[in-house]
Amino acid sequence: MNNYSKILTYLTSFFVFILLLWFIGFVNSSLLELLCYYCLALGISMVFISFGNEKKAVLFTGTVIFLLGLTFFILTNFDFFQPTNLILPSFLFILGTSFFVLFMDKFSNKKNLVLSITFWLIGFVFVLLSGNFNLYTFFTTIKDVAFSFWSIIILVIGAFLLLNNYTKNKD
Repeated sequence: MNNYSKILTYLTSFFVFILLLWFIGFVNSSLLELLCYYCLALGISMVFISFGNEKKAVLFTGTVIFLLGLTFFILTNFDFFQPTNLILPSFLFILGTSFFVLFMDKFSNKKNLVLSITFWLIGFVFVLLSGNFNLYTFFTTIKDVAFSFWSIIILVIGAFLLLNNYTKNKD
């Protein structure tokens, strides 16, 4: 059983266990929020294990899963005036970031950088044309999200450092 299968098996087993606890009533969260946590954990695990291992499809898919989980987590935990207007730009930014992660994995592949910048620019133009962009509100919201979820940010950084150290020692 390879690392991807092990992680998928462990995370899915844990998710099923949490779902059972949710059905019984021990876990007090929405089903969508639980699915967001699963996507965050699965996506970040896929990215960390595939980064630097020439597994482009797994790296891209893991990045998309992680960022989709993050997007839906934010959408479920914060109030937005029109959340449906965030779906298309979020998807464009997710694709741009996924191609950027592929570029970070192999700097010689400039096509991924071009695709990344293209998707980011299309998403940014879409946000500007929709008329809902305010730089002050954007940075204030980023600050509020960072203060609200500082523990999750620390856990992600810690997991990155731990897995990065693990992969260096393994080679």
